[in-house]
This record gives sequence, structure tokens and C-alpha cells, in this order.
Amino acid sequence: MNSTRDSQHRFILDQIGDNFFKSFLHGKYIIADNIDSECPLKIEKSKKIFNDAYHIIIVVTSGTLNLTINNISVTVEENSYIAIMPGIIFNFEECECRFFMQQVQSYIMQNIHDETDSPIEIRKHYFTFHHVIFSQQDVDALYRNYLKTKYVMKLPNYQLKEFACKAYFTLYLSLIHHIMQYKQEISYTTGSHKEVLFNKFLDMLGENYKKERSVNYYADRLAITTKYLSSITSMFTGVNASKLIDGFVTMQIIVRLYKNNNPIKDISKEFNFPTQSFFGRYFKRVTGIGPRDFIKKNCIKISH
Repeated sequence: MNSTRDSQHRFILDQIGDNFFKSFLHGKYIIADNIDSECPLKIEKSKKIFNDAYHIIIVVTSGTLNLTINNISVTVEENSYIAIMPGIIFNFEECECRFFMQQVQSYIMQNIHDETDSPIEIRKHYFTFHHVIFSQQDVDALYRNYLKTKYVMKLPNYQLKEFACKAYFTLYLSLIHHIMQYKQEISYTTGSHKEVLFNKFLDMLGENYKKERSVNYYADRLAITTKYLSSITSMFTGVNASKLIDGFVTMQIIVRLYKNNNPIKDISKEFNFPTQSFFGRYFKRVTGIGPRDFIKKNCIKISH
């Protein structure tokens, strides 16, 4: 998980070159733009990357941004918005554009959704992307908020800086949700049999992830083989069913740990692990860090 996150940092830096880039708290919050550069950003075809850690929101203000997302070609033109959720593969194609981007760890974004009582729909927050055309007024409003975030991110570290970053990211999200009420999202669904099965699997996972982590369980309920289920998840996310389940379960655990409202033993019971030590080993195997170490490193309540 951490190595992928580091490679994603390098990937973004390689793509935007000398344009503005700022990362805070080892990549918990990232922003980037090339609005003030003399020429629009020229991007060459890039390698593919599996986005397992971030909600990435890019607003294109001029030119065209070309991407391939889960083998789907996507063209994001002037005054358009693309949100790339965790759990998918994407890469940039050759293009030229001006943009501003905000990127936040998915457990923080999930925490924002929880705190603001947003309805949790697994397909809205993971394993997909959202492409919407905005008006100039919409883009101007988002850019004004982006500049506030940029100002805070550029400040030297101080005690409440993370609270300020999270507050501005929350405002940014609320603006997007408001705008999205009046916009028609561009659809990339095919209605294929595999896509229907994949969405059924995601629905089942969203309902049962606390008690069921077995690929066999989901394959049986879908009346397909485990091999076929993994071929479907690999098609839409680039990872097999086992890795997808483990990644989603640990992401939900991380949301609980980040809140730091409950003892680890209670979280272990909530997610139906036989013992707390088994829970700790499972979490460390998937994420590379133990639950207690995660809290010490990432929880706002402790870090300040």
C-alpha cells in the first residue's frame, strides 16, 4: 500500500514537471495545477498505475485531458471535471491542457462523507470514475476554493494545518456535490453481463464486508466460480477478487482507526475477526503497518 502510494507521488510529479505541486503529511493531501504557467501542460502517454489510495479530482480549465481509465478512453475538455476513485487503473494519454487538481487519501474522504451524513454507495466512492461538464461559473467557484487550499498548503507546518486542509477539502467536496445536483454525468456503462455481475458483487461487498472476506462466499452467491469472479474484478480494477476484498475491508477499518473513537479490540469485533492479534496480522499484511502504528502516524487527535 505504502509503496504504491510513493510510486503514485513520483508518477504525478513526472507528469506535471515544473508546474505547481504540493504534498502535505506524506501524501495525505496533494494539490497541483499549471494555471500560472506560460504554456498549457503537455502530457505524454504514461504508464498505467493502480490507484489504491486516493480520491483524485481534476478540473480542466482549457485544452483537453485524455485518459484511459480501466481500458475506457475518456476525453476531459474545457470546464469539465473528472473524479478518479480508489480501486481502478488509469493512465494519461498524449494531450495538452490547463488544470487544477486536489487529491486526498480515501480514508479521509470517506470520513468526510461520514461526518457530513452523505449516503454511502460503494460504487460512488470506489472502483469507478465520474465525468461531468461544468459551467464557467462552476469552475470559477471551485478555483476560488482551490486557491484557499493552496494558500494553506504552502504555509509552514503549524498545529492546526491539517484541520485547515481537511476543512477546505470538505468545502470543495460540498461545492462539487451542490453542482452535481444540476448536472448530467457522462455515462460510460455498457450494460454487459460482466459489468452487471461486477456491480452485483460490489453491492454484496458493501452489505457484507464486516463479516465476509472469502471470495468463495461472493462467488457462490453470484452462482459463478471464484476464478470467473477474479477475472471480472481484474477486468474492472486490475486486481483479483481476493485483493479487492482485502483492500476494501482494510480501507473501512482505516476509516475507523482514523476517527480514533473506539478501542482496537472493539474494531476487531466489529469486523468479525476471531482475535485481536489475528486482526492485527491481517491489517499489517494488507497495509504494511500495524493498527496502533497507523493511529500514531495518521490520527489527527494524536498527532496534535
